[in-house]
Amino acid sequence: MTDMQTDWRYSEERLKLRAECLKILMKKFGHQMDGVVPRYPTQSIYECAHDWVSQGHNITSGIVAYYQAYYDPTKRPNSFSEESTKGSKEEP
Repeated sequence: MTDMQTDWRYSEERLKLRAECLKILMKKFGHQMDGVVPRYPTQSIYECAHDWVSQGHNITSGIVAYYQAYYDPTKRPNSFSEESTKGSKEEP
């Protein structure tokens, strides 16, 4: 179990960086909708910001491209969705 007071990922500097990452990602992706459903889930935005900071990045430059490459659900189908399982069943 990690102690937030000693874990470098939760230092004041890192918390500020995480907040800035969230601000950028929410501004870019948070408002887009497919009907009444968000196109980009808030969870993926928060996970991206957390991972960015946890990997040791010191600036926000590149966070949008990182999100698009690794978290964008419109480019990476959910492994549990029906679409991603089509054609994956082996023939007997």
